[in-house]
Amino acid sequence: MKTALPDLSPMMPVVEGFSHPRWDLIFDCVNAVVPEAKKPAAWTAVERQWLEKLCGDLGADYRVYESKHFLLVSETPPRLAKGSCKFFEKALGLILKYLPGVAKNAALGKQIVLKFSDEDDYNRYTLHFFEDGTHPMSGGMCITSGGCLHYAFPVDPENPSGYRTTLVHELTHGCLNDWPLPVWLNEALAMRMEQVICGTPPMPLDRFILNQHRSHWTAQTMQQFWSGESWNLADQGFQLSYGLAQIIWNKIENEMRAPQSMILDFITRATQADAGEAACREVFDLSLGDFVEDFLGEGEWSPPPSP
Repeated sequence: MKTALPDLSPMMPVVEGFSHPRWDLIFDCVNAVVPEAKKPAAWTAVERQWLEKLCGDLGADYRVYESKHFLLVSETPPRLAKGSCKFFEKALGLILKYLPGVAKNAALGKQIVLKFSDEDDYNRYTLHFFEDGTHPMSGGMCITSGGCLHYAFPVDPENPSGYRTTLVHELTHGCLNDWPLPVWLNEALAMRMEQVICGTPPMPLDRFILNQHRSHWTAQTMQQFWSGESWNLADQGFQLSYGLAQIIWNKIENEMRAPQSMILDFITRATQADAGEAACREVFDLSLGDFVEDFLGEGEWSPPPSP
């Protein structure tokens, strides 16, 4: 017997043209009337109700599509939308398999993906989640604020499947959301899953790019990398940060040939507080600075100790 939910539409106000649920109020409502065993199904029903409203906000031919673990909002034809859901399921399964016990399918009901056909709609929708009113350029987002983790992407009409690599990247972030990971490690794992699932090649590293790294990284800029600040700076360091994260992870996973058990242990121990330095010393008996030194040569590369 199903547990009836009240009409939740009053808790889903329209803000700047889009329905943005008051998840705090909805949590209280669901917890008050739904037994624990029935909560996953109840949350999926709540998500459907919200997404149907959102389709109305977007207009045109937007519809809600559903698979075992996903709810998708899209205006693409049903055959293509179902193909997208099939890819989502495959990607989720591979992420969980590659990072067993670390990556989690942590959706309240189902994973939610919003595919925007209009980039302006995408920008207007995602602006809601930036408190300072600024909107960094992005090809997709894992939205963790507001109370309901979900993913949003603009679709390039010239390359309608091009968002898939970004989806894998952001889905990896979502599956790791329960861990207090350093930014560099979170990004390195997301890029690694792009390679595993989509066949994305590693970021190029020729002599020109190597010289860019050597010119950019100093004792000061390296601390911006470890703290995660470099990912928020509109300069050369933003792109180089992705490259350096990938290089460090390659040294851990491939050059050092650490067994999977050690790698997973490192991930679960690493925290943003010290960029994973203590975990690196405990698991690998090395400093993170040692990996950077192996790439850049001698320098003050290690993160500061934990406070």
